[in-house]
Amino acid sequence: MKRWLILILCFFPSLLWAAAGKLDAFEGDVKIIAKGATRNAAPGLEVNEGDQVRTGANS
Repeated sequence: MKRWLILILCFFPSLLWAAAGKLDAFEGDVKIIAKGATRNAAPGLEVNEGDQVRTGANS
């Protein structure tokens, strides 16, 4: 059983790091900070666990 699980995770590593959520809609200045990199938010963008969501004019 353990061998099958290890084999599956080797071929599909994305199963380990699933997104915590997805941005459907937003209004105003929204930025995502992940691992020290800042990116502008866009509809459909996945937000991972540990990401910071900054909103407002001074984000």
